[in-house]
Parts: sequence; structure tokens; C-alpha cells
Amino acid sequence: MLNIKDIHLLHITKVKPWAIYFNYDNKKYLLHGSTQDYESSIHLYERIWNGKHYELEYISGYLSCSDNVENDFISYKCKGKTYSQIDKARFVCLLEYKELCKGCYAMIVGQHKYHIEVNNEKIKQLQREIEMLRNKNSQLSKFV
Repeated sequence: MLNIKDIHLLHITKVKPWAIYFNYDNKKYLLHGSTQDYESSIHLYERIWNGKHYELEYISGYLSCSDNVENDFISYKCKGKTYSQIDKARFVCLLEYKELCKGCYAMIVGQHKYHIEVNNEKIKQLQREIEMLRNKNSQLSKFV
């Protein structure tokens, strides 16, 4: 598994809606989203040069609600959308939160606590909506 300890060694080199290319500690990686049979997933690969082209070595992945990797993982510190403005700390936190890497979350969470709080608030809102729908469903099932 990818172990990110120093965010300064992370360089995002290309961002597409379906893929993020980045380098960490002189190794190349690809975070790739895809959809197959109505099921979205995101996978992390190490890109290894074999002399002719890159081969992908699978590291980790998860089922996702979206295959738009850019929207899920990339945010910018300022209005300008340049690679130097990408919030790398948030990117790394999300990688670890999605269990695609390890070793960074505990160090960065103190600096970027607000991201975690926003995620927790979204989760709480979704849990409230689910509970409300379950209550409606149980009430409707009494009439059937």
C-alpha cells in the first residue's frame, strides 16, 4: 500500500475527470475512476515504466458513487485552477480516508480539521435523511 509520509514529495502532474496522475517519492501513480455495469469504482495503481510503456500495478480500490475522480479528490486553494493551487493535504486525507494509502491522515488532520468536519456533517445529514425515509417506509408498509 502507498505510504505517504511527506506531502512535499507529492506532485500532481495531470488531472482529468476520470483520472489523477501524481508522483510520490520518485514513483508514478494513477488514481482512476471507471464505471462498469452501472457500478462505479476508483482504483489506485503504481505506473511502472518497462522501457516501452507504463504497466499498471494494482494497489487498492473501492466502490464509489461516482467515477469522477477530479470532483471527488481535487479542490483548489484559490479560484485559479492550476496544479500549484491544488490542496494536496486534502487530496492525501481523502486518499487515506478511502483506504487507498496510509501514513498521512494523523499528521494532516490537525492542519485540515475543517475538511473532516464538513464530511462528518454531510454524513450526519445523509443519516438523518435515511432515518426519515425508513420511518416513512415503515408507516406506508402498515397500510399494505
